[in-house]
Amino acid sequence: MEKKTQLLLGLSTDNVDALFESISASELNMDDILLDRETTFRKKYNINETTDIIPLLEDNQFIKIEKTPEYVLAGYNSQKDYDSDEYARLRKVEYDLLNQDEMRFDDMENGTNTWGAAINAIKDKYPKPEEK
Repeated sequence: MEKKTQLLLGLSTDNVDALFESISASELNMDDILLDRETTFRKKYNINETTDIIPLLEDNQFIKIEKTPEYVLAGYNSQKDYDSDEYARLRKVEYDLLNQDEMRFDDMENGTNTWGAAINAIKDKYPKPEEK
């Protein structure tokens, strides 16, 4: 979808795909909706037909698109709490890359400790911060 369309609809890039997945083309005439939104926008803010409205929309001079803070999306109550758990989020990314069940099984069969060594390497790479 072109940038002008996204801006006129007031949608972030992330939300556009979800919108169009939920609405079939037969239910929606995007050209009519966009023309109506643009016409309304131009009338409301007294912007003539020859003015390019994309810079106005990009600068959010007339519309405000609320962005939910990342810490809220992640389920935290504050930015401080979110920041203090960064090590845990970084560890989890690497833990998820390991095939831990197979590593533990192989360790049991072979008498090795590759799983423990891999977990400790990740913990060493992303140490838990000291309590203040």
